[in-house]
Amino acid sequence: MKRLVLVLFVISATLLHAADIIITRSSTKINAIIEEVGTTSIKYRTTDNPKGPLVVLETNQIATIIYGNGEVQTFEEEPVVEQPATPAPQTMSPLPQTMSPYPQTNYPSAYPQNNYGMGGYQFVDYKAIEQHRKDSIKDAQKAAKKAAFKAKVDAIPRKHFLLANYTYTFGNKSHNVGLTYGWCHVAGVYVNATLGVSGFHYKTDGFVGLDDWSSYYYSDRDLTNTHTTQRISFNTGLMVRLGCPLYFMGGVGYCYHTLAYKATNGDWMKVRNGSESNNAMTYQVGLLADIKGFSLMASFGGYVYEKHQLEVSIGIGCAINGKKGGKK
Repeated sequence: MKRLVLVLFVISATLLHAADIIITRSSTKINAIIEEVGTTSIKYRTTDNPKGPLVVLETNQIATIIYGNGEVQTFEEEPVVEQPATPAPQTMSPLPQTMSPYPQTNYPSAYPQNNYGMGGYQFVDYKAIEQHRKDSIKDAQKAAKKAAFKAKVDAIPRKHFLLANYTYTFGNKSHNVGLTYGWCHVAGVYVNATLGVSGFHYKTDGFVGLDDWSSYYYSDRDLTNTHTTQRISFNTGLMVRLGCPLYFMGGVGYCYHTLAYKATNGDWMKVRNGSESNNAMTYQVGLLADIKGFSLMASFGGYVYEKHQLEVSIGIGCAINGKKGGKK
């Protein structure tokens, strides 16, 4: 029994001797077994759990350590170095310029958006500045596209066309000749005059009826089968450049059409106004090609009165370059 008490006393004395006391700067006492003391921290285990995990404590949180052997170690409190105040950012500085293929705009350094009385300065509305920059880029893009389109249009020469054309009318099987003049840049106009040449006779000597062939001077027995389809017409319309070397043509006009028969004595008798002799409206649609100074035209059209006469036209002529840009 005495030996057991002696063993317990020795163990207790050993534990009491090995226990260290850590006093923090907040006056907290910690019973610990210190394993390592570093320059900035210490590592220890608590006496309640001597085989437990190591606990790390910064030395700037420790005031004193009383070791189990009676040694005392005091830690001086590190002086607090005051950091200089960071100056406030300058709000008047402009945004940095970005790498852009378009010209930069000189933005104002500040916008009067919020008047908070900050030493006489106003806050910069960077969103407004950024939007202003984007709008400037868009405006520059539009201006560049507009300038490129204008340069492309200005490079197109102004064209003058002069053609001699032949027209064949299917209904009365008549032949006609005429002249066409046109001017076109991107768009333009043209005029055309056509004259019938099928047995053309400039003067008629009398009139013959339409239905009963009664005549003021002649009866139908005095007429031959020789007849002429007299015609004169004028057209005007628009030309549009489809792309080198094609141009579109389309227009309307006026036509005076008459039919005359030759009498046995050589006189020409004009059919009275009606389905065979009348005023009519003409129309024409076609294409014109400019090939190295020569112009070729092909079109179809007709004229309309009580009957509809279809006709086709072809033409050949010259094309002359004017000044570029559509200027005279």
